[in-house]
Amino acid sequence: MYTAKSMRRTQIYIDDDLDIRLRATAAAEGRSAAALIRDAVRLYLAGQRGGQATSDPFLELAGAFEGGPRDASTDHDRYLYGSDQPGA
Repeated sequence: MYTAKSMRRTQIYIDDDLDIRLRATAAAEGRSAAALIRDAVRLYLAGQRGGQATSDPFLELAGAFEGGPRDASTDHDRYLYGSDQPGA
């Protein structure tokens, strides 16, 4: 459970279908709907500050792509810049 120095109670209105999905997801994760809403608001607000989310965006990309050249981890400059030297 998330704890903070102080929390304020807020009431929101959401569509019935969103409420059903929210509560199903909360139950599946063993969390409260309120905790999911807090996390979603944090992520949204982090994106509003120029994408400064709490997690590392490069780690979020890990495993996001399948396929591609097998030597991309060693020859990344060639794929990114078109040569072995950046700026060349």
